[in-house]
Amino acid sequence: MITDEKAVELAIENTKWKVYSGVFLIIVGPLILFIQNTYFELAFCFVVAGIIVMIHGKHELQRLDNFYVFKEFIGDKNEIRIEDLAKRVQSDKQLVVEDLIWMTARGYFQDVKMDAAHEFFRSKTHYKWKINTISATTRVTEPNSNALNSQGNTSYRGNDEVLYYSEVCDCCGGITKIKVGGGGVCDYCRAPIGKYKKYQNEVDK
Repeated sequence: MITDEKAVELAIENTKWKVYSGVFLIIVGPLILFIQNTYFELAFCFVVAGIIVMIHGKHELQRLDNFYVFKEFIGDKNEIRIEDLAKRVQSDKQLVVEDLIWMTARGYFQDVKMDAAHEFFRSKTHYKWKINTISATTRVTEPNSNALNSQGNTSYRGNDEVLYYSEVCDCCGGITKIKVGGGGVCDYCRAPIGKYKKYQNEVDK
């Protein structure tokens, strides 16, 4: 996946200054009271603002540190399971999803997307190439209903070839080629599709 580490390094420097600013505001509050004890409300505002800025800055620094952990885990992969990434960083999956959305919005990870179910984080270019490759190799053979028999009459020729079609996974949106009337599992998330999906729905009921 494409990353912009220079942007991350710049963000780290800026965020450190944000933390320093918060600490400065916290220190200034008591100094105001020392100089003029009637400015209690002003001093209180400085301290509260400083705490908020410092906490926000530290939270951003943690996310920026997570970027390098995520990057190391992803490596040369074009697609990862977010649950596996959460286990790697020993964090809640939803927090990892929020971090990835935050990083993507700031361009730290580029040309990437997350599926609607928040199960996979993948390269847009690679995913499009994979979908196009599957679509290009998917061939649906229609029986020739207008074939003529030896007497010149219209007959229906039996289908000698196995028919395939592209099934869209409800879980991740991936497209998998399966036999007509059959079932299988998604190539991307291994969820049941086709006939197997219908069977699973009946079992769940």
